[in-house]
Amino acid sequence: MRIIFVRHAESEGNADGRLQGHADFGLSDVGRAQAATLRDRLRAEGLQPTHAYSSPLQRTAETARIVADGWSSSVAHWDDLKEHDIGIFSGLTWAEIDEAFPNVARRFHEIRDWDIVEKAETLAQRSARGRRMIDTVIDCHDNDDVIVLFTHGGILSHMVAALM
Repeated sequence: MRIIFVRHAESEGNADGRLQGHADFGLSDVGRAQAATLRDRLRAEGLQPTHAYSSPLQRTAETARIVADGWSSSVAHWDDLKEHDIGIFSGLTWAEIDEAFPNVARRFHEIRDWDIVEKAETLAQRSARGRRMIDTVIDCHDNDDVIVLFTHGGILSHMVAALM
């Protein structure tokens, strides 16, 4: 089994310096060019995955649509591939967070712990979801399958940790 992880290309939120989480931003023009570059590279390598899955959030679904152009397999949306929920920080810049939630922001800058952010997915929840995704991929696919997972940087680290 071969598993290929793809983090979405640059989104409008990335370009604006926004923390995204579940906030739903599309790709920027730079992001569309990045996705096309990856598509061209994977074509040149002859990649034809047997299965492809994507987070349903716009930035990732659009990356998947561009990259998968010409593949014989379609891309299925999988909610578990969404970025981790960053609660009340979702969609905001650090300046906006510092102004709106000064106490939480100050503490977060000190300890970098999402568990203190209201409505954010906890470390235990993120880790469990990463493990669940990897277990599902392994349980539902054959050893000769080539699987592409289009996802987000935050949750991707938990999937890689589950593999390790």
